Amino acid sequence: MKKFFNVLICGLLMIIGTSCNSNDANNPSSSAKRNGALNGAFSISNTKQVHFSMGNLQYQPSSKKWRFAENQYDKIGKTNINISASYKDWIDLFGWGTGNNPTNTSSDHWKAYPTFTDWGINPIINGGKNANAWRTLSYEEWYYIFYNRINANKLLGPASVNGIHGLVLLPDNWSTPVDLNFIADIDNWTINEYTVSQWSQMESAGAVFLPAAGYRDFTPDMKVYSIGVVGEYWSSTPDGSGGYAGGFSFSYDTNRVRFGDYYRRAGQSVRLVQDL
Repeated sequence: MKKFFNVLICGLLMIIGTSCNSNDANNPSSSAKRNGALNGAFSISNTKQVHFSMGNLQYQPSSKKWRFAENQYDKIGKTNINISASYKDWIDLFGWGTGNNPTNTSSDHWKAYPTFTDWGINPIINGGKNANAWRTLSYEEWYYIFYNRINANKLLGPASVNGIHGLVLLPDNWSTPVDLNFIADIDNWTINEYTVSQWSQMESAGAVFLPAAGYRDFTPDMKVYSIGVVGEYWSSTPDGSGGYAGGFSFSYDTNRVRFGDYYRRAGQSVRLVQDL
């Protein structure tokens, strides 16, 4: 009778489009990722935690659609130079605060980016499809993750995932999967190396990967620099002078994440979060 009841419930859930796969219950990452969120919890202050999105933010100008990268190690690279309102492919490097104008490439970082509009105001097709469901961390919140939470120095380090260089952030309550290793506080990408299969285990345990996706600057050739070598990520915090905004970067010496102010016109990566 119990088996029949379970089958009946699963059938009803399938009709309304909800999964009844028992594997989802045993693997919270698989179910959470379908809503765009990874399952690791990260402290951003003494009282608040967040989940990270499943990948860096991407935008398709021709359709005005937003999505998260399907894999945490995905990066678009050089074709970000094609940024325009009619471009039919995807971009993932944005000027600061361009949630309402993602193809803004003005070189005037003093006047063309006057206020911050969060990218999270937009519905994201693989992030729940609801407006205002996500947000960008402030400068202070990013800094707290890297330096101020308990055991912060043991919860980050450079890595290569599927051959892509980047930075790993581990959740507050981290336990390394059996048969895998993670070494924190190192200065190269060749020690923590993970295949796609190995990274799947790390991700299911709550690990976040920020790929070194390079950055786009406004030049006559609209060049993208340092793909696979440097990662530059925005915060929501403006600089008081008006022409800059807070963010951070990392490169080969990734154990020394650099926090600072960047020209608002610079095209940088965006990684969104949800509050717990």
